[in-house]
Amino acid sequence: MNFLIRRKFKDPIGVLKQLISMDALRLAGFLSLLKFIYKAALCGMRKIRGKEDGLNSIVAGGLSGFALLVEDEQRQENWSLYFFGRMIDIVLLILENRGCPVYVSFAERGMTIVVLASLR
Repeated sequence: MNFLIRRKFKDPIGVLKQLISMDALRLAGFLSLLKFIYKAALCGMRKIRGKEDGLNSIVAGGLSGFALLVEDEQRQENWSLYFFGRMIDIVLLILENRGCPVYVSFAERGMTIVVLASLR
């Protein structure tokens, strides 16, 4: 509350209402569910398979995508595009670590083409 007073907000009550609005609660719920599904799947895979490798993370990441089902349609598209970009970034990083660097300008062009093709 003190930060609201120091920054001299004209409507501190309105700011507090926005902090606990339905959109803020929906975002917090989505991110919590995303993290919970990921961690539960990762721990479950470790227990079932008895080893720690990249497959556990891949399966857990795929299953955590089901958290998108609680979001509305517009936000699902936004999050999907964000996660797709992150996925491409991770794949490029893995390729670089394995000695097969991909030139960034080529990767950026390819990513832009794929994202634009996916839009309606």
